[in-house]
Amino acid sequence: MFVHIGILFVLLQSSYCVERYDGHKVLEILHKAESDFIKILEMELKYKLDFWKLPKHVDDSMKVRVSPEHLEDFLHELEAINADVSTMIENVQDIMDEHQVQSEVPVLHRRASSYSSGWSLNVYYSYSSILNYLTAIAAATLPNNMTATLETLGTSYEGRVVRMIKLSKAGSAANKRKIFIDGGIHAREWVSPATVIYMIEMLAYNPNNNASINTLLNRYDVYLAPLINPDGYQYSGSSYRLWRKNRRNNPQGNCYGVDLNRNFPFQWDPIIGGSNSPCSDLFSGATPGSEPETANIVNYLMANGDLFDAYLTIHSYGQMWLYPWGYTSALPSDHSDLHNAALSGKNAIAAYQGMSYLVGSSTNELYAAAGGSDDFAKGGAGIKYSYTIELRDQGDYGFQLPATLIIPTAKEFFDGFVAFADTMYTHLYGSSGK
Repeated sequence: MFVHIGILFVLLQSSYCVERYDGHKVLEILHKAESDFIKILEMELKYKLDFWKLPKHVDDSMKVRVSPEHLEDFLHELEAINADVSTMIENVQDIMDEHQVQSEVPVLHRRASSYSSGWSLNVYYSYSSILNYLTAIAAATLPNNMTATLETLGTSYEGRVVRMIKLSKAGSAANKRKIFIDGGIHAREWVSPATVIYMIEMLAYNPNNNASINTLLNRYDVYLAPLINPDGYQYSGSSYRLWRKNRRNNPQGNCYGVDLNRNFPFQWDPIIGGSNSPCSDLFSGATPGSEPETANIVNYLMANGDLFDAYLTIHSYGQMWLYPWGYTSALPSDHSDLHNAALSGKNAIAAYQGMSYLVGSSTNELYAAAGGSDDFAKGGAGIKYSYTIELRDQGDYGFQLPATLIIPTAKEFFDGFVAFADTMYTHLYGSSGK
């Protein structure tokens, strides 16, 4: 280890996952009828399928990871229902071998200064490193009268602490409204926590003295929780890269994990986009709100939701800006407000590198899924502007987005977030404020 011109070179204290995916393929499947779609869903446990994307309608495709030992039999069943099949990813392990590690130690790209924490933003950090980053921001002397306060939302199933940081501008209005942003609900979506960390860095330091960021922080305090599901995230970095759920030990079926984004206690229903099977990646839990990771968010938003104008939960992949409802195709009464504010974000995203994000309700643009956090935030906690964000890409890498794409992905979304917040505030309070 040595230091040269403010750059610290480190050996990343991480290794490739024990679980390998040699020969695993991601197939794109176009079914002919809704009954065929149901048949494919029913094959999940039989062939240990991993659904990467579900269709929005009969004429839309689904993307499914399948292992080599099940590939031939699965293809025979697809042939029997006359489904069209193509290969999206030929060998999942190839992508992992090139790109997928978590860093256990901070990677410094420059000396810490008044305009930077010094941490690299193009690294997938481990759980412990993420906690260390939040602690460092809370202890730092920040520019522009910014203050950072570290808070605890609760603990995970395995006892890991779940932290949140509040960023506030001293000297601005004392009764400012608030925005809540979380990431890492699904363990394998590594670009989600990385993007929230990027947002923390930009809001805390505003390195380019962006006037729009100053305006946002004069209007809002921003609360950011980068890693809601630390157990699953840690497991995805050490043992099973494509793990999705938390790590609950389910006594029924001797299978682990609950899909936290099917577990929130608003219109909870495993039949709608979830599962009653503990072995399914979409297991909704034994009861609504059963998981401590879910309860951390539920308890906080129920106690404080009336102070928040917006809730954004960051996921990947698909490039979508989605609003409720997820449990039904019906739209909320204020859907035009939600849609217009999201369009501002979409347009700002496109202005950076031309990436196109789809805007619409979760059920109508993605698929029906009850028990999502955005539905709870709006319907349970009463937060008007509640969204699920699906970051890059559209399937070339899927959940294995290379670390080299963290900054472009995070920057374009951050630009979209700033534009969204401006539109939201103006609609609620007018350009001159409250």
